[in-house]
Amino acid sequence: MKTEKENMLSGSYYNPGDEELIKERDYAKDLLFEFNHTRPGEKEKRHRILKQLILAKGTFYIEAPFYCDYGYNTEVGENFYANYGCIILDVNKVWIGDNVL
Repeated sequence: MKTEKENMLSGSYYNPGDEELIKERDYAKDLLFEFNHTRPGEKEKRHRILKQLILAKGTFYIEAPFYCDYGYNTEVGENFYANYGCIILDVNKVWIGDNVL
């Protein structure tokens, strides 16, 4: 039998109230809270936090505030930039290619 996470990632109906999924969303929320409350000049700290959250293949920059569901389902390519208020609903895989603003 598939887990709720496996159901979610396969595009099937799933229970978002599943304990594992709640823990993973809470982990992402904690990192996002930390990221969104950094000072603008703390670029290295922001980058370090985001590297714990999303998969980045190269140089990227995301302005705060930033929001996502899980983080681990989001992959960005080289030279990615997201402006203020970016929301990525990553209950499934989200791939963003190279040279994307």
